Amino acid sequence: MSRRICSSCHKGAYIENETDQMTHCRYCGGDLTIRAEDNPDGIKVRLDWFDNEVMKVVEHYKNQGKLVMVNGEQAPDETHKEILSKLENK
Repeated sequence: MSRRICSSCHKGAYIENETDQMTHCRYCGGDLTIRAEDNPDGIKVRLDWFDNEVMKVVEHYKNQGKLVMVNGEQAPDETHKEILSKLENK
């Protein structure tokens, strides 16, 4: 619910705390807006979809031995290296 989207360049921004008065994009200066689906009900719908649909696909590929797990919490360049390394070993 802290996500904002630039109305001009469509890049995302996150409000770090309730006192943050960020209203303009740091990249292009466009107005930051809240997406209609970024509310508790919209978030619940997306999480339910993930649990009910996406996880079916994950389980399918896991059961076939085709799922490649990577640590997505590391730096982007490290994640990229890990992806390439694991795909190279497949």
